[in-house]
Amino acid sequence: MTDKTADDAARGREAAMLMAHPLLKEVFATFETQCLGYWKDTTAPADTHARERIWQAVQVAAKVEDALGQIAANGRLAQSDLDRIAGKQP
Repeated sequence: MTDKTADDAARGREAAMLMAHPLLKEVFATFETQCLGYWKDTTAPADTHARERIWQAVQVAAKVEDALGQIAANGRLAQSDLDRIAGKQP
C-alpha cells in the first residue's frame, strides 16, 4: 500500500503544481476565450455543427482540468494516509 500511496501522493503534488502554474492557467483561459470568439462568429443557423464542436472542445478542456483536480485531491488523501502511517497525524 505504501508504494502506491507514495506514488499517488507524488502524482497529486505534480497535478496541483500544474493546476497552479501560471502558463497552464493562461492556456486554459486563452482556449476558452478563443472558443467563445469562435462561437460568437457562428451566427448562421447552418452553423449548428460548428457550435456543437466548439461546445465539445470546451467540455473536453473542462474534463482535463477536472482530471487534474481529481489527481490532486487523491494525492492529498494519499499524503494524509502517509502522514498518519508515519505518525505525523493522529
